[in-house]
Amino acid sequence: VTAGLVGELGFETVDAGELTPARLLEPYGPLWIHLALRRRSGTSFGFGLLRGRY
Repeated sequence: VTAGLVGELGFETVDAGELTPARLLEPYGPLWIHLALRRRSGTSFGFGLLRGRY
């Protein structure tokens, strides 16, 4: 259900499996706040998943 709703908003979904790995995403919240407010980067940015070989 969630993937369908997110997809309708125009985002690509990534299935990370069970809910347990969600805790691995939690540190991105404080990092985003730090970058946005303390480093004055603004709020118009986000994190993404890069695919392929770099």
